[in-house]
Amino acid sequence: MIDVSLRIEQSFALYHERTAVCLGGVRHSYGDLQRRVLAIQSLLESASAADEPLIGLAANDSLDTYAAVLAILRAGRAFVPINLQHPAQRNASILGQAGVRTVLLPVAEAPETARGGIPPGIRLVPTQGDSSAIAGPAALRAPGDLAYLLFTSGSTGQPKGVPITRGNLSAFLDSLAASGHGVATADRVLQMFDLTFDFSIASYLAPLSVGASIYPLAPGGAKFAEVYRLLEAEHLTVAPLVPSVLTYLRPYFADILLPDLRLTMLCGEALFADIATEWMKCAPGSRIANFYGPTEATVFAMVYDWNPAAGHDKAFNGVVSIGRPMPLNAAVVVDASSQPVAIGEKGELCLGGPQVTPGYWQDPPRNAGAFFERRDGGEIRRYYRTGDIVSADVDGDHYFCGRVGNQVKLQGFRVELGEIEYHAREVARGCECVVLSRVNRSGGTELSLIVENYSGDLKAVLAALRTRVPGYMMPARALSVARLPMNSNGKIDRVALRRTLDEHSDEVSRTSVGGTDAGIP
Repeated sequence: MIDVSLRIEQSFALYHERTAVCLGGVRHSYGDLQRRVLAIQSLLESASAADEPLIGLAANDSLDTYAAVLAILRAGRAFVPINLQHPAQRNASILGQAGVRTVLLPVAEAPETARGGIPPGIRLVPTQGDSSAIAGPAALRAPGDLAYLLFTSGSTGQPKGVPITRGNLSAFLDSLAASGHGVATADRVLQMFDLTFDFSIASYLAPLSVGASIYPLAPGGAKFAEVYRLLEAEHLTVAPLVPSVLTYLRPYFADILLPDLRLTMLCGEALFADIATEWMKCAPGSRIANFYGPTEATVFAMVYDWNPAAGHDKAFNGVVSIGRPMPLNAAVVVDASSQPVAIGEKGELCLGGPQVTPGYWQDPPRNAGAFFERRDGGEIRRYYRTGDIVSADVDGDHYFCGRVGNQVKLQGFRVELGEIEYHAREVARGCECVVLSRVNRSGGTELSLIVENYSGDLKAVLAALRTRVPGYMMPARALSVARLPMNSNGKIDRVALRRTLDEHSDEVSRTSVGGTDAGIP
């Protein structure tokens, strides 16, 4: 396996004059990017201690953000991305759990102005330094060393850390290339994702490792509109997207024609077959690849190429198949006893292979339940329990059928509803809270908050909740009920609550507060 830093070094050497990053119409070559990487690496090494393996990064859409990622990796460290627009409490929790002592700040504001949720004891290092500074050679690291640490939603109210090693990342890059869905040097690639979302790795790190060009969205405005503008104006050839982008573009499909687009990479949400079919008319030369994978398996580990001829034969409840394991990866569908189920039967999807994380960050109890070993042929392979219920057909293609627990996908992010409920109970003065998800008329996932016997202002509850969770985790509406219904097992009857929501739809809409800008991370 070739380390990601060595892949980037090769891009610097071979494609010095080629565009690496195009931001707001301004093109930055690989030579420009390399100069910023070396400057930031030099700045990092002078400002931080040698024994700091994890470096925080206040990520945004700037050349220095991408340069900072590469500089951290080149210095032999691992990056922990945060978004200063997310609640301060959440950012402080992430940095505290990771033990971060230094945060790189590639923003224009003064360090203290942009501190956000960064605790006072953490060193802030603005990246605007001397571009003539020269860093040493790229540090060589073992496959078991960390590349990055991402935090996903946790049911206890605290985000949970998912460490990805350099070996995990190298395996992902190799698997993507071997799958036939890799990025080529000549490609122009859309980058629409927050760097706290692991799909971004496929949008910027994979292209930069082969000398391709990335096109991040310009800040501000409606994201889906900017996606279309970039695809058309810059003649982009690869578009990593969450399916909700297609949902929002759907009313304009008749006016969209993207002859240069050769690959549409979809991941993070359910892809509906009818939308996939319609998108083919907008991008007649594009292959539509539906990827699947949790953060714990390094971005994605399975793929299905949409085939309109197969149509709904390769869909379940209208949702396109998530396909088969990519090269180097393995999948098994098991029952409650961790035994493989028969073809066509439903069970929990488990993923194995070199992309699987070594385990949750400093959380042995969670690891004990999430990972197991089984013998595959003549070898023992370690598997991760995804929590997704699937079935497989005779061709080996898999179909998503639901969740084992109480977790949903929102705008590509995996979210534990229990985390939202945890914070909602606190802001609702201890009242019992339930969060339900359902597909709205636009085909996106929408959350509703139900609070038991609450006499206060629900709008105030939602406003307070907004200070604790990111926008993509915010319920779109709220309702108070006298008592939460219970089923025969003594558990909250969520089916009955859904009926209650439907019955009180008018009342619910009057308490609605905000949401997300366009259903896109």
